[in-house]
Amino acid sequence: MSLPLGFCLSTVGVAPAALLAAAATLDDAGADSLWLWDHLVPTWHDPREPVLDGPALLGALLVSTRRCQVGPLVMNMTNWHPARLALSGATLARLGAGRFALGIGGGGLAAEQAPFGVDQGDRARRTQRVTEALQLVPALWRGAPVTFDGVVYRFDQAQMAVLDDPPPLIVGARRPPLVRIAGQYADGINLAWRDRALLPALFAALDEGLASRQRDRAGFDCSIHAGWPAFSAAPQALLEEWARCGFDRAIVTIAPPYPLEAAAALLKASAAPRPERRRVPQP
Repeated sequence: MSLPLGFCLSTVGVAPAALLAAAATLDDAGADSLWLWDHLVPTWHDPREPVLDGPALLGALLVSTRRCQVGPLVMNMTNWHPARLALSGATLARLGAGRFALGIGGGGLAAEQAPFGVDQGDRARRTQRVTEALQLVPALWRGAPVTFDGVVYRFDQAQMAVLDDPPPLIVGARRPPLVRIAGQYADGINLAWRDRALLPALFAALDEGLASRQRDRAGFDCSIHAGWPAFSAAPQALLEEWARCGFDRAIVTIAPPYPLEAAAALLKASAAPRPERRRVPQP
């Protein structure tokens, strides 16, 4: 058994035209999904190295592709107010006509925020931001006035236009508390293969969250991501292992110069049907 395979394109050290051309090539080759980062600076490289604004490129990515799902992996809620996120997500959903997915997460790279005077807060604070955003963004998309008195955000009769076909909300998470929150409020979860020792605890937390709204994993999007060096060493074996773990699809991060020929060959060899995805209704 194999899994649908998508790619997260690194936004560091690449020109916009080259990234979009790579995306079009991967889409034509049968990629299940394409994703972009949300980073201010590449803290793991020289910070002077050029980095593209992934969220700003998502519209161009949707226009440059025809079949695959497109989204951010993931929007860092330290950088995004839920109202701005709702507006951006609605715009991209309308542009993508069903192909856009909104990935969000709590961040965690303090070295990326602190030089700019941004206090991202501790893990509990970051988790709380995501928890409240997962409630506020869909509420704004429903079009009714929203009043909310949260720990982080407060809304008073805030209202936006109705979004008739809202995108799925995917949470990027690495620890059980946020995974549990994803089960409670989101449409999908993205986990990291480097955290594989935690998978039993993470899936248990997910099941707890889903059970809180009388759901199970049926119809809930479970994806796994890994880096290209680890994946390309034994791609088919990893895809099969991920399927056995309970994942629905795989996302592999690639950096420029993007290994397009090798990626296209893997897509051809591992061709798997794209999973049917549906939104899990909010309570």
